[in-house]
Amino acid sequence: MQQFASRFQDRIQGVVSGFDRLPLRGSLRKLNHAQGTEVCLYMNDILFKDYESRVKRVSQRVKELSTAPAREQNLPAE
Repeated sequence: MQQFASRFQDRIQGVVSGFDRLPLRGSLRKLNHAQGTEVCLYMNDILFKDYESRVKRVSQRVKELSTAPAREQNLPAE
C-alpha cells in the first residue's frame, strides 16, 4: 500500500481504511458431538423437544445484534 500511495501521491486526495467485510467463523467444540450437546442442554435446563426453537431464537438474536450497527448507518448487511 505504501508503494502505491507514494507512486500516485499527486493523484490521491485521501485514504479510507477499515474493514469492508468481517467474516466470522468458528465452532463450539463441545457441541460437535452428541454427548457434549446433551451435557450443554442438561446444564442449561433445556429439554430436547425445545432445542430446535431455542437454537433458532438464539441464532436470530445473534444475527440481529451483529447487523444492527450496519443497519443504523443504512449500510447493507448479509
